[in-house]
Amino acid sequence: MAVLVRSHPEQLKPRDDYFGPVMNMQRLWMAPEVVADIRQSFTKAADTYSFGVILYEMSTRNAPFNVALCDEVEFEDVARKMGAGTFDPTQRDLGLDSAPVELAALMYSCWARKPDDRPDLNSMLQTLTAVYPQRSGMSFGDSIIDRLIHYSNELEAKVALQTESLIAEASRVDNLLCDLLPYDIVRRLRRAEDIDLEYCDSVTVMFSDVPIFSEIVGKVSPFQLFAMLEHMCRRLDAVVDGFTVFKVETIRDSYMVVGGVPVHIGNRHAVEVANLALAMMDTVRSMPTEQDYQLQERVVLEARAGMHSGTVLDLLESSVSPSTFHN
Repeated sequence: MAVLVRSHPEQLKPRDDYFGPVMNMQRLWMAPEVVADIRQSFTKAADTYSFGVILYEMSTRNAPFNVALCDEVEFEDVARKMGAGTFDPTQRDLGLDSAPVELAALMYSCWARKPDDRPDLNSMLQTLTAVYPQRSGMSFGDSIIDRLIHYSNELEAKVALQTESLIAEASRVDNLLCDLLPYDIVRRLRRAEDIDLEYCDSVTVMFSDVPIFSEIVGKVSPFQLFAMLEHMCRRLDAVVDGFTVFKVETIRDSYMVVGGVPVHIGNRHAVEVANLALAMMDTVRSMPTEQDYQLQERVVLEARAGMHSGTVLDLLESSVSPSTFHN
């Protein structure tokens, strides 16, 4: 069980570098003496230790010794202790409180540091028979197989559930990335492709802001200010979604939009951005102020926009904190 090796024991020589990164995970099922000397894997005591680990997995549905395999720090710490011979399963929270006392005791006895202190096959069968009585019409072996099939079905159901959760989480991540970067760049990043510098001979860039915003800042509380900004940005984002443009960034009340890149729309980019600018101005002008944000006087919000058409260079500025850069 510990290691399946189809060689003669005398041909195996212990080496300090035998356990590389790939072998670290196998240590979780290996007896301490096997970790120290691979030639010890052909003993019954070593198989008993490994059986105790498998029994723990079946009983608790946890990873060996409840190790968080996705936590690299914890996993490497356990692997290091196993390699040094200082790992003690009794010092870990194994979550065996709900397990039968006899079963927990059997597991701990299987993990005894001294091979001679581990139980033999007959005593293990007696304990398992007492904890898991044979089902009607089944031998002990058939009963164990039936339980393994049941465990396999449960595991498949859990994997399917986790897969659905993973797909949903991946979809949320993609949606977030598409809010930050053009879809084409997100798709290429997902494929680990290089993002090359792109020359665009004709695009339109627009900047817009609310001039009176600097005056409003001194008249409202920080919470009211952020509520106003969030409300305005949500409404403007909804307007932008109706046009073939890309929102580059928003800084406070300033809005930057580009048309003609990354989606090329021929010579329509100037008209598209101009129509967007008019729609954004109408949207900002229609926003309420004094009632929603408790201003002392009525304030009419007016947006202004400036746009320019010309050539740009488009690239991904950083792979750590990615953002598109236009020059």
